[in-house]
Amino acid sequence: VMQQANLNALINNTSDNITLYDREYRIIVANNAIQERYKKYGRELLPGQSAFDTMASEIRDTWKALYDRALAGESFSHYATRQDDGRTLHIEYV
Repeated sequence: VMQQANLNALINNTSDNITLYDREYRIIVANNAIQERYKKYGRELLPGQSAFDTMASEIRDTWKALYDRALAGESFSHYATRQDDGRTLHIEYV
């Protein structure tokens, strides 16, 4: 119980988006920040849901390759640019 409380405190006391996945690309937990972002678009991240169910088909191959690198133990950053509410966002994924 204490371990779960510590994990929740760690991932939910940041404005950074955090999602944890298992080796089959299923969501283990998604923090409050990313849940709020997805709610803006009428979507929800649920434990057990495939990571690929949450993204557009045209980016799935790119993200699968990134997940595979991370699951293999590689430490790296990925940079992306996207539009959100008329703003250009520059995002670093680590």
